[in-house]
Amino acid sequence: MNTCHSCKSEKKDQDIYPSATSKSLREMFGAIALGLKSVLLFVWDAVSTPASNEPQIWQKRDRFGQVYWQAYDPIRDRFARFSSEQEVRQWLEQNFYIR
Repeated sequence: MNTCHSCKSEKKDQDIYPSATSKSLREMFGAIALGLKSVLLFVWDAVSTPASNEPQIWQKRDRFGQVYWQAYDPIRDRFARFSSEQEVRQWLEQNFYIR
């Protein structure tokens, strides 16, 4: 079997130094991946954000373990904090159910 020494060294050089084409392909795929990531994040935000004008209310605990209520009014883009469920009900009646 005859092998050319210069062919082997040329092959080694090609393995060590990637061609400009492969480098540009890597850059192109990197740009596509970055664009895809941006699109997916946009879609996730759109899907996970409620499109309703209904108030959102949840119960939380402060650092001392005390329970309180937090509400979000999407129409006015405001948060409110209450110490009792009764206060939440009054807030709802005054701001949402009298309209």
